[in-house]
Amino acid sequence: MDPSHHPNVIDASSFDALLDAYPSTVSSKLDELEKARLETIPAALEQRKSSDAYLEKSEVQTLVDWKLSHGTFRPSLKKLVASNSEEAVETTTKAAYGLYAEDKANHGKALKELATLRGIGPATASLLLSVYDPATIPFFSDELYRWIAWDSEAKGKGKGWERKIGYTAKEYEALYGGVEKLRESLEKNGRVTTALECEKVAYVLGRNKDEIPSMKEEERVDRKVDEKKGEREASGKELDDEAEEEEKPARKRRRKG
Repeated sequence: MDPSHHPNVIDASSFDALLDAYPSTVSSKLDELEKARLETIPAALEQRKSSDAYLEKSEVQTLVDWKLSHGTFRPSLKKLVASNSEEAVETTTKAAYGLYAEDKANHGKALKELATLRGIGPATASLLLSVYDPATIPFFSDELYRWIAWDSEAKGKGKGWERKIGYTAKEYEALYGGVEKLRESLEKNGRVTTALECEKVAYVLGRNKDEIPSMKEEERVDRKVDEKKGEREASGKELDDEAEEEEKPARKRRRKG
C-alpha cells in the first residue's frame, strides 16, 4: 500500500495517477449515466444560468439512477423521487440554485431547500448541487466521505472503508470542509483541483479497497509527514444546534437518501 494516498499527504503525482484510473474503474455499462451526470446535465444547467437555473424532473431521476448505480441500489428511493411533480422539482431546484448563486456560503441552505423534495436527503441533495458547481461542491459519496474522514474519531462508527455513515447534514459539513482542505493543500503544491476530481480519486481508492494506513502508522515510514500535517489535516465545520434540530424531523423518512 502506498502511504502517499492518505488525504492529509497525497501529492499531485499520486492524485493524478488515481484520477486517470477513474474511467477504467467505472463499469462500461454505466457510460450513459456517466455522460449524463458529468457532461449533459451540467451543460444544460450552464445554459439555463442566465435565466435562473433549474433541473427537470427527468434529470433529477437520471441523477438518482447514477447515484444508485455507484452505491447501494434502493428501489424505494426511485419511487419517492418519481412521486415529485415536475413543478415541484423545477421550483425547488431553482430556489436552491438561487440561494447558492447569491452566496456560495449558502450551500447548506441550498441543500436544505433541495431536501424538501421527496426522496432527497443530504447525500442526494449534494449531488443535485454538485452538478451546478462541480468545482466547489463535493458529492456526499460513501468513498469520498470515508477517505476524507479516514482518521477522525467517531464512537462506534469504525474507520476506513468500513466506517458507518449516517448521511446527515452535519457529516456533509465535515466532508465539505475536508475537501476544501485537501484542495488547498494540493494547490499549494501547484495542482489546482476540483471537488469532482476529489470524488473520482476517492471512488478509485474505495473500489480498489486501498487500505490507507492511519497517520500514526504513516509516521513510521520515511516521510516528512509532520511538516505537512498541520496545514493539511482535514477538518469540518459542524452545523449549529438550531440547524441540526431543523434537520431531524425529515431525517427519519430520508435517512438513506
